[in-house]
Amino acid sequence: MKKRSKQSIWFIFLLFTGMTVLGKAAPLPEGDKTLSPSSYHYEPKGKPDPFKPFVEKEVVPQKQKAKKAPLSIFPLLRIPLDDIKLVGIAEDGKKRLAIVETKEGDKQRSYPVYIGTMIGINRGKVVEIARDRLIIEEVREAGTRRKVTKIVKKLHSDEEEVIP
Repeated sequence: MKKRSKQSIWFIFLLFTGMTVLGKAAPLPEGDKTLSPSSYHYEPKGKPDPFKPFVEKEVVPQKQKAKKAPLSIFPLLRIPLDDIKLVGIAEDGKKRLAIVETKEGDKQRSYPVYIGTMIGINRGKVVEIARDRLIIEEVREAGTRRKVTKIVKKLHSDEEEVIP
């Protein structure tokens, strides 16, 4: 069986190699054997640009929408500073803690506030807790400028000072 398969492989090999010898390429036609360069010249005058699209898209500038801050998950960042009232200040010798109260609907809630806490919808930052006041710094961007506003919340008072 092995001898027969080897013979058949040789037969197929010789058959294909013999076929390539028998099949010859067609001869080139007689006449001019050299190829001459083409004499065609493209004249673009008065013709449309072939690389330009047929339909032009009209670019309409879109108005840039003012970026809205996403609604925060922290309750102190969802409430305007006008609705926040300072009700207490505590000190343990090392650092101070302020207690602020908010009105959410008909519920009053109290939150502890430390220096560095973000507070208010404009993301103000608590920069100082004094004996009788809380100072919050808001940074607002107007175009390319930054405007820093300090807001002072006084203890046991409904008044607040705004220092530009």
